Order: sequence, then C-alpha cells, then structure tokens
Amino acid sequence: MALKIKSLSKNSTLYKYGLRKEDKILSINEKKVEDIIDLMYFRGECVVLEYERESSRNRIVIDEFDYSEVEFEDIKPIRCRLRCIFCFMDQMPKGLRPSLYLKDDDYRLSFLYGNYITLTNLSNEQLLRIKEYNLYPLYVSVHSTIPSIRSFMMGSEKAGDIVFQLKRLQRYCKMIHTQIVLCPGVNDGYSLTKTIMDLAEMYPFVQSVAVVPVGLTRYRKNLFPLRPVTKRIAVEILNTILSFGDLFKRELGTRFVFPADEFFVKAGVRLPEVDFYEDFYQMDDGIGMISYFIHNLLNSSIRKRALRVTVVTGEIFYEYLDRALRDAGFYDYQVLPVKNRFFGKNVNVTGLLTGGDIVREVREKALYEEVWIPDILFNDDGLTIDDMDVDDLGILTGKRIKVIPHLVEHFLDYLS
Repeated sequence: MALKIKSLSKNSTLYKYGLRKEDKILSINEKKVEDIIDLMYFRGECVVLEYERESSRNRIVIDEFDYSEVEFEDIKPIRCRLRCIFCFMDQMPKGLRPSLYLKDDDYRLSFLYGNYITLTNLSNEQLLRIKEYNLYPLYVSVHSTIPSIRSFMMGSEKAGDIVFQLKRLQRYCKMIHTQIVLCPGVNDGYSLTKTIMDLAEMYPFVQSVAVVPVGLTRYRKNLFPLRPVTKRIAVEILNTILSFGDLFKRELGTRFVFPADEFFVKAGVRLPEVDFYEDFYQMDDGIGMISYFIHNLLNSSIRKRALRVTVVTGEIFYEYLDRALRDAGFYDYQVLPVKNRFFGKNVNVTGLLTGGDIVREVREKALYEEVWIPDILFNDDGLTIDDMDVDDLGILTGKRIKVIPHLVEHFLDYLS
C-alpha cells in the first residue's frame, strides 16, 4: 500500500519537509497508507511520515501535518458489479472514453464526493474503517425497502434486504443520506410510500431522502422497458412527497424527504422557496439547486450591468435562469437553452450537454460574440462528454468561449 504524490507546490509544507512529485507515502505514525483518507485523519497533528523515492525509504517528522496543499493520485474505485435496470451508464453510446463507463460502489467516494453506494459490497474491514475514521455522512442508494423490488431493480439478490444492511451500517456510521431513483410502474405507489416510512423510522441516522426521476437516454436498447416521468406522474409523486414532508415537519422537525427540482418542472408547479430545503442536504442530486441559485442571485449586492453575452444552459434551467437574470436587473444578454440531441429528449440537465450539441445551437442562435459555458460540462481534464475542450468549441463556433462556474457563489463573483 502506498499513496503517490502527483504534484505539490514549492510553497507547500510537505515540499519544505523534502517531499517531491512521484514520492510514495508508505505510512503515517506507523499506520500503512491506503489512500488520502488515512492522511485526513492526522491533519494538524505531529506525525512520522515514511515515504519511498526511487526504491529508497525515508522517514521525516512533521510538526503540523497538512495534506491539503498536495495533489495525490486518484483513488482506484471499488467497482459496482450490479446490473441496475435504471443505470445511466448502461444507456451510453459506444466509443466514448473508458472513464465514462466506470461504475463505482465505493464508500470512500461516498464520503469524499457524495457518490451513492449500494451496501452490497461493504466488508467488515471497511465497516471498521468507517467507524475508526468517523466517516460520515455517507450516501446510500435505497430505491425500495421491499426486498423483491430492490433486488429486481438492482439485479442482485444481495441487494434485497436493505433495511438489514442499513441497520448493520448504523453500528459503524453516524449519519447517512439516501436516494430513491423513481421508476414509474416499478417503485412508485405502495413501494414509494413504504420506503419513505421505513427510512423515517431510522431518523436521525437517516437524515434525508432524495427522490429523483429515472433518466432515460435514446441509447436505451435491449434493457428493461422503463417509462419516463410524465407530467401526470410528476404531480402524483409530488403529492406523495409533499404530504409526507408536511407530516415529518410536524413530527420530526424536518421535512426529511425531498423531491428533485425536475418533478416541479415536469408537473408545472412553482418551485418552493429556499426555506423548504432546510440545509440543502442533497443539492448535488438536483434537490433545491434551482431555488438556491435564484435566491442567491436575486439577493446579491452585485452591480447590475449589461452583460452582452450568450449564456449556455440545459433546457430544464433555461426559463429560471433567464427570469432570474432579468429580475436581478441585468440586461443585454441571451440565455440559450441547448437541446440534448446526443442523449435524447428525456435528458435536459445542463451537466449532460455535449460539445457537439452546444456547437450546433451556438452557431445557429447565439446573439453575442462572447459565449459563457458552465464548468459542469467539463471533466477534470477539461473535456466534454464527446471530448471537446474550450479551444475546440471556440474554433467550431467562431465565438469567444468562457468557462464560468456553475455554483452560484462563484457565479456571482464572476458577475461582479
């Protein structure tokens, strides 16, 4: 076991102590290092660090350890071996870069980045590590607490008894957030009601439930025939979730269960105010993201001005962003909704737009020479899903492309 340093600045503490790029950290305070979580546990402490450089082992004493200024190699994720009927990666076209097909089911990525885990592969050793390092909150995909339905949805008998798995996890972990991917005709109706009630019985260990609609692409072939969430279904789901939320608010002091923004959009129902979402437990899962963005934009103190730019966004966010910018007092701008031709009409979020679709819409409809594109469209290597970078987009559109932050706090800084 070892953790390789990818890069570190000359101003970082570890550089000053003699560490360099490509060094491998072997142990910290005599404890073998598996990944960055081992280092996080000792932040701020005096530590003895053992590292390897070109087959030579060295030891140093660091008075106040800080790993945050250093970039380490990525965690090699624990792979997901399930065959979920709704898995988005099974609906991807062939020929994209390999990383887009990598399915993880890793408790470490759940803690670090909010990735959802299934609890079907947690070993006793990993559970003990969760307890030792106090790793919480974790994020768990539940979908249904009815064993037969969950087993069917996730393609494995091991997935069936999620209530037992959650109670097992509770002995090692202080808090989790959960998710239900709503598949019409599969885990709605009684399954949804029972699942919400079962999870509420485990409050406060289970802190929240996010209900999100299944995502279906045009490449979904030879798979279980799932139906999209229609307006009628969205209304029904909202009624169920909002009724439970009102009940739990009275009994638990929290709404506990929250619908994705997409349900409100599909149902044609006005989005709630920010207070509805309490602490925004699962905003990265599309729960309250639109309301949070609009609230912060409208209540900011930034100087209003003419933007003279075209702002690219997905169809689901178009009307909200356009209205919010207008209500905030900005002018001379264009919000350009990009239709997702790559994945199909049922995929309308900004983060899944491709460079090709953006190029097509910008060339045909952009009003301004400067085009803003949210950073959420690019991976860590600066590439879109279809492997375009900013320079490619600029050349193909003939426009000045600027990558802007999608998080509202940084977006406001960009506007000011």
